[in-house]
Amino acid sequence: MRILSYNPGHDGAVAFLENGRLIMSIEAEKDSNHRYSPLGISDVLDAIGEIDDIPDVICAGG
Repeated sequence: MRILSYNPGHDGAVAFLENGRLIMSIEAEKDSNHRYSPLGISDVLDAIGEIDDIPDVICAGG
C-alpha cells in the first residue's frame, strides 16, 4: 500500500510510505529554517514529483 500524507499548517510536512516503510519526507521547517513553518505548494509539488506511482491513499492532517 502506498500512502501520501501531508500536513499543510503548523510544522508542515509531506511523507510517502510504501508497505509500511518511509520512502520520502519533506518538512517545511527544515527547508526554510523558520520554526513552525507551514507547507508551501512548491513543497507538495516536489513531493509528488518524487513518487513513481499513484498513491492508494492520500491523508491530510492539521
